[in-house]
Amino acid sequence: MTTIAYRDGVMVADTGCWDGDTYVGEVVKAIRTSAGALVGVSGSAADAGRVFAWAEGGADGPLEIKNGTEALLVSPEGAISFIETEGRPVPIKTEFAATGSGTTIAIGAMAAGASAERAVEIAAQRDAHTRGPFTVLRLAR
Repeated sequence: MTTIAYRDGVMVADTGCWDGDTYVGEVVKAIRTSAGALVGVSGSAADAGRVFAWAEGGADGPLEIKNGTEALLVSPEGAISFIETEGRPVPIKTEFAATGSGTTIAIGAMAAGASAERAVEIAAQRDAHTRGPFTVLRLAR
């Protein structure tokens, strides 16, 4: 699947793509919208395209995602929302967040003080479906 982590205005995503347990290449899993929001998607590549288009269109209205896809949406102001199959952003109040198969590893790393980038690096050492290179996006300040 993937690992996407966010902390202190920085979103980091791995780029590995799998077909089942077979690594097939690299894909984009996180973007910065033209409005300055950060969006990271774990799960289906088809769903990722829908999430990115929805976010670029202003993140208005419901979003149809399936296949166990999850996403993190961070507003230009730094507000964090989690999106899953219901397709509506759920605001979460937290210092950091993660999604994907390496979530627990990344959350543990950040709870111990790691940056988002270091958390994804650590997840890549232990999670079979997290692989570099990594995309690093920053909120505009």
